[in-house]
Amino acid sequence: MSARRSSRAKPPVKYTSDPEGSDFSNNKARKTKTPRKKRAQPDEEDDPAAAAASPPKRAKKTTDKPSPSPQKTTWAAFLTAHDVHGAQLSNEPARQASITQTASMQKYALQKKDLAVLRHFAKKNPNPVFRNTLKLYVEDQVRVLGWRKLGVLDGAEDDADAVARGERIWRQDDDKNDLRKNTLSKPRTHKQTWTAYVEKHAVAAQDGLDAEPEESINQSDCKAKYSLLPGDLAVLPYFPKQNQKYGNTTKLFSESEVQALAYRKAAVLGGVEDGDEVGLLEKGKELFEEK
Repeated sequence: MSARRSSRAKPPVKYTSDPEGSDFSNNKARKTKTPRKKRAQPDEEDDPAAAAASPPKRAKKTTDKPSPSPQKTTWAAFLTAHDVHGAQLSNEPARQASITQTASMQKYALQKKDLAVLRHFAKKNPNPVFRNTLKLYVEDQVRVLGWRKLGVLDGAEDDADAVARGERIWRQDDDKNDLRKNTLSKPRTHKQTWTAYVEKHAVAAQDGLDAEPEESINQSDCKAKYSLLPGDLAVLPYFPKQNQKYGNTTKLFSESEVQALAYRKAAVLGGVEDGDEVGLLEKGKELFEEK
C-alpha cells in the first residue's frame, strides 16, 4: 500500500472561538469571592466595657538572666584574683599526698575553673590503656580550697571563717554520704575488686627495669599464655627494648612476676579473700590451671 498522502485529505479544523456555553470552553466565567466586611471595633479608650471584655495582651518575654548572688560574685572575684594561669609544680607530689583532678571534683565538689587557682603536676597516665595526661594536685591545698568555697557560698565574709565554716559543712555532708554508702551501696564484684587493685598498684613508666630480665616475656605472649591484658600489666615494671625489625619498642617483663600476677588475678576473680600472700597465690594457681 502506498504511503503517499492523499491530496484530498483536509487539515484539521481550527476553531477561532469556543461556542457559547460549551463544556469545553476555556473562557468560563470564574466565581469571585465577595470580601466580608470587618465588624467595626469599638474604641477601647472611649468604651470601658469593650476594654474589659477584650483579652489581656501578653507581656513580651525578657531574655535577661537573673543577676548572680553576692556569694557567687565574691567567689568569682576570688578565683580571678588568685588564678595561677596554668603554672605547674616543679616536683611530683608523693602518691599519698596527691590527688587527681577528677578525684578533686568528686570528693570536694570543685569545678575545673576552681582548680585554676592551684598549681598542678602534669604526668602521663601510667596505665597503658589510657593515653591522657594526669593533673596531680596537693590534696591538702585542694581540701582547703573546697572548704573555702563552701564557706563563701554559705555567706562567710572573713577568709578564716569561710574555711572553718566550709569544713563543718563538708564534714556533715561527708558523714551523711558515709551513712548512705553503708546502707545503700552494693558490695563490690570480683571484677571491680581486681580493677581497684590494678589502679592502686599501677607502676609509672620511669620506674621500669634497668636491664633485660633473664627469663623475659613480651606483652603479646603475656596475653596468649597467661590471659593478661595490657591494663593488667600496668602493675609490673618492664624493660623497653628496641625492635630492630619493626622499628618499635617491645615491652619485656619478668616471666616469674607475670606468672604470679596471673595467679593473683585468678584468685581475685575466683572470690578468694585477701589473706596470706602465699596461700592466695597457691589458690590462684589452682584456679588458673583449672581453666
